Amino acid sequence: MREILCSTGALITSRNNRDYRLLTEITPRIACDGFEFLMYNSWYPMWEQIASELSDKVRIPVFHADKEIGEIISRGGNERARELFEINCKLARRLGAEKLVLHLWGGPASDGHIENNISQYVVLKDIAERYGLLLTVENVVCNRENPLTHWKRLAEMDSNVAFTLDVRFASFHDQLDLVFTDEYKWLWEGAVQHIHISDYCGGRMEWDKLRYCLHPGEGNIDYGKLAANLARVNYDNTITLESTSVLPGGDIDFEKLDASLGKISKWRRQMAKVFLICGKICCGKSVYAKRLQVENKAVILSVDEIMLSLFGLYAGEKHDEYTERIQKYLFEKSLEIVETGTSVILDWGFWTREKRDWAREFYKSKNVECEFHYIDIRDDVWRERVEKRNQMVASGETTAYYLDENLEAKFMSLFEMPERAEMDVWVSE
Repeated sequence: MREILCSTGALITSRNNRDYRLLTEITPRIACDGFEFLMYNSWYPMWEQIASELSDKVRIPVFHADKEIGEIISRGGNERARELFEINCKLARRLGAEKLVLHLWGGPASDGHIENNISQYVVLKDIAERYGLLLTVENVVCNRENPLTHWKRLAEMDSNVAFTLDVRFASFHDQLDLVFTDEYKWLWEGAVQHIHISDYCGGRMEWDKLRYCLHPGEGNIDYGKLAANLARVNYDNTITLESTSVLPGGDIDFEKLDASLGKISKWRRQMAKVFLICGKICCGKSVYAKRLQVENKAVILSVDEIMLSLFGLYAGEKHDEYTERIQKYLFEKSLEIVETGTSVILDWGFWTREKRDWAREFYKSKNVECEFHYIDIRDDVWRERVEKRNQMVASGETTAYYLDENLEAKFMSLFEMPERAEMDVWVSE
């Protein structure tokens, strides 16, 4: 989960007269990474003024286009929809947004003539791209078919289509579990670029319950299950809290808002883990770590990388001291990275049982999931790799430590091969 945002629609409503100027007072008090700006149809006459007053004061990476654009398309007003959409794109660009969320259909007409709505997607995408925006189509509720059916049609037409998954809308259509099944695995291979969070208190297609945009925990959605599913599919993109946070008198319920954002921050931490790579020197740990990095969108922290960058091949008699200090620093740095929802790979061997036990207890005490991977390599293969690396180091083809007799003897005196019960993953080379 890359960034946690808050919707301005949760902060500016009819209860405070949809006064966008309040955002400069409200947003500094909210602990999130930025905001998703929701465009109201009453703001078109003042869109340039909004851009001037907010562009340098509020961080807005995501822009939610006027929801009525989809309804206008559903009624056949394609030309008018395009005109309004372009104004939305202009404002989004001025505010610094990178993504734009669109209701491609909506209102009573909904998906009654979905072919027309889908035909307008290409036109609107072209407009968005002219302004440097990634257009994402939201799974807006339907009264004829269902959002996933329409998403499939869009994906068949455009293999690069991007979506925003609204979990409340998905729950309304009883599709929240469905999007995480194998049938929709393709959604998590780059199609879903954004997620909207709020709760839903009804059953399948209970229209009267849809108007409540609840906070997580106030409805029926199993957010523990949702967080686990997002972790399983390695979701690594933006999330916006949409839950209404304006009290009847117009004030903001900061306590409830902070609690909900805190829950999402906790999910982000839980989605990340630390991989600890254990194995002999020159066994292929770094190559394996790079593979894990791609699979898990993780950050590699390497002691050797820092040592070689700072001191070259020779750190002298303080080599071990520097190594210990760098390891200590990287353990702490890994916690900062995990806090952002990004997994970490520690690539430095963990040669002794004591070091492995200490690392495991360290992460347990911080409530961070960790996973030990051991690279098991046959002696003959290891010897071949050592000889090959030494040749490359000697010829200057790579920057690494030359494993001479002294370094090998030191390693052999320290290395304690782990038992299988110690390791979470055992990799045979």
